[in-house]
Amino acid sequence: MFLPHRVMLFLSTEQTDPDGNPIRRPDTEGVPSRAFMQPVAAHENLVDPQAARADYVVFLPASAPALDAFAAIEWEGRRFELVGQALAYKDPHGTLTHYQARLR
Repeated sequence: MFLPHRVMLFLSTEQTDPDGNPIRRPDTEGVPSRAFMQPVAAHENLVDPQAARADYVVFLPASAPALDAFAAIEWEGRRFELVGQALAYKDPHGTLTHYQARLR
């Protein structure tokens, strides 16, 4: 798979909020990875046209760490959150080939 983009993966980690409750959020330290970022939708903001939002799909290599819904990805200075968990794709022999995740 052709992976032309360089991204930083921020894996989820369990932390404690100010009230002492356990929460999951992206770690502060990222892991570099190769990826293919593909825009899939754009949303226009009628109040502030400069604040339009785009949704992406990211393809990551099988060697990338598994991402859950609390992870984040940074690409070209923009930070994206995952919509759900990254999906693992396998070939007919059961070998993991790549991950795919929806971002916003």
